[in-house]
Amino acid sequence: MIQVKNNQKNLLERIKHEVSSRVPLDSCITKEIRKGREEIRKTTIYVAPPSQINKDWVGMKRFIKIINSGKRNGKAYEQDHYYISSKNSDSASYFGKGIREHWGIENKLHWVKDVVLNEDKSRIKNGNLVSNLSLIKSAVINLYRLNGMNSITKATQRYCNRIQESLTLMNAYI
Repeated sequence: MIQVKNNQKNLLERIKHEVSSRVPLDSCITKEIRKGREEIRKTTIYVAPPSQINKDWVGMKRFIKIINSGKRNGKAYEQDHYYISSKNSDSASYFGKGIREHWGIENKLHWVKDVVLNEDKSRIKNGNLVSNLSLIKSAVINLYRLNGMNSITKATQRYCNRIQESLTLMNAYI
């Protein structure tokens, strides 16, 4: 499954056109209230019709549209997101759950690496070094979480410059 954004403008426009002119195979609505946010997600799925697009995107079987709406800090919002998939599933809840789980990973790992560990602000540009540092950061985040630490910021502050404690923390999993 791949999210289609403006960097694939022709594909995105074609999907929007198809979605607006077709009846969905299935749809589902989920509601969630967390961290002061009230969010409603409507997931609809469509058969990706045989066309030139399918020749460019081998194996494409479904279009997925998700409408996120709700309130954030008291302000209403609505966003449309589009995806393509090679799966033949006719279940909107199947796709909705998979997409939601992906964003859970995005929020729990990539956001932490970017915001808490300042990964995007790094001046290091060497490809191998960037990749290796990213792997080390992921390992450290996982090590903290395995030890029951929910706040990566507090864990980093606690173990910063405490080599012996850090080694003890790692020893439990080596």
